Amino acid sequence: MKFINDYTNKFQIVWDLGRRCTYACSYCPPHRNNKTSRLVELDELIETMDFIDEYFSMYQEFRTEHNKLIPSLSFTGGEPTIHPDFFKFAVYVKQTYGDKYNFNLTTNGAFSGKTLKMVEENIDGGTISYHPESTEIQKQMVRNTIWRLGHKFRVNVMFSKYHFDECIELCKDLSKEGIKFTPRRIGDDGGSQTSIDKGYTHVYTEEQEEYFNSFFGTKSAKCGRSCCGMRKLGTEFGTTQYIDNTNFQGWHCGVNWQFLYLNSETRHVWTHQTCMVNLDGEVAPLGHLDDPGKMLDDLQNKLYEPGGFPVIRCPKKFCGCGMCADKSTDFDKYVDLQEDKVKRLKFKEVDQVKPLPERNPYTVIMEQIDATKEV
Repeated sequence: MKFINDYTNKFQIVWDLGRRCTYACSYCPPHRNNKTSRLVELDELIETMDFIDEYFSMYQEFRTEHNKLIPSLSFTGGEPTIHPDFFKFAVYVKQTYGDKYNFNLTTNGAFSGKTLKMVEENIDGGTISYHPESTEIQKQMVRNTIWRLGHKFRVNVMFSKYHFDECIELCKDLSKEGIKFTPRRIGDDGGSQTSIDKGYTHVYTEEQEEYFNSFFGTKSAKCGRSCCGMRKLGTEFGTTQYIDNTNFQGWHCGVNWQFLYLNSETRHVWTHQTCMVNLDGEVAPLGHLDDPGKMLDDLQNKLYEPGGFPVIRCPKKFCGCGMCADKSTDFDKYVDLQEDKVKRLKFKEVDQVKPLPERNPYTVIMEQIDATKEV
């Protein structure tokens, strides 16, 4: 495979509101789950939204007319709905920006009553994650949420190796109801031995692997992955919903044109939550929310740089969610992919990156969280 072309060209702003969660799944690493993280103030959310709008608008200026799609504000955590101002903020975004953004949510769905009604009325769509480690009462609540909201939410069924048959049965029910779903393997860091030892990555039996192989139509599902939203991607072999290999080291990549990631706990901003490669080709943040002006100035300078806008050159051996972004082994092919998507912009090929020692993104985030505590 020599290139990936994302036909949807979506821009997804993934906004991590913090690690507070109503669950405590054994496979959820510490950078994603606790019950003690601070809750972001509403004023801080509004200020961050102002930055996002300016940042996205700069990219939007250089998109071709048919490529100017509505971006998604995708909130994750933790569990975003436990934030006391979450729905107030949803109303604020709609009142301030109208239909400029889709307001999406990744949730465990374990709620009912008022919260379910608020989600139904204020959220455009997103993902409901089904976690089989939860209690029977919680799982019934989640099923009720899925049946009520499944027309606009995709379901990520988290296939714990210990609850595999339960997950298969749920997928059968979802299929019968016409609800979109994705069977998700446990582990999204390349399957390091440390992650396996801690239970963050599951190793499946041959029989379990065969289920994934059959669903995704591949001989070795454990070596690749699908897009989280199961969207179709173009390759030189035709369209596919599954990529057999997620090692793109040295490839030219447009992840910055399709993603932005914000972590409200550390207040860092990245191109992507698992990629973490910035516009200088470093595994480092774009900047910090204490100084949003610096990030805006940096992007503006790069967009108007006479020598050309730098194209990220992947330094990693494993790509997670961002693998669906436009990318190619050949710089000229990458530019060709962007020809009908980006206007008035010259691209610049960056120097070959040096291979990086493998660093788990969990480790990077936890280092930042620890540094924040020290301050």
